[in-house]
Amino acid sequence: MEMYKVNPDTIIEKHLPSFVKGISSFNKDLLLTAVEEEDILKEEVVCISLSDLIEQNDFKSFDFLQIDAEGYDYEIIMNFNFSLSKPKIISFEHGLLDGNRGTPHMDDSRFQKVKEILHKNGYELWVDKYDAVAFIPGFT
Repeated sequence: MEMYKVNPDTIIEKHLPSFVKGISSFNKDLLLTAVEEEDILKEEVVCISLSDLIEQNDFKSFDFLQIDAEGYDYEIIMNFNFSLSKPKIISFEHGLLDGNRGTPHMDDSRFQKVKEILHKNGYELWVDKYDAVAFIPGFT
């Protein structure tokens, strides 16, 4: 897929804030909230689903999953194979109170679907302003 990132030369030349070094996304519009279009580089990247990564590396047992996928949290959760692995805690961005600027693929309808699939798989949900944490009740 095509991924977009900030040109490192531009960061130095324009004295941009250090946080832009870590910005990358499949959605170029997310970068345009921090930099100009001419400051963005496009790069072809190989992709694999999280479930395939877990299965190929036989990493099926873990307690905590942090998702911060710049707008693709919905897709990751909806495509996660809970029969393969079931982390005790899943933290992700929803960005609903942010007008979806930070997570353009998570609107109210998609958030409801995420809640449904998490509840179906035994999770309770704690929702904050921009993030949510799904957890298996009784986990210690």
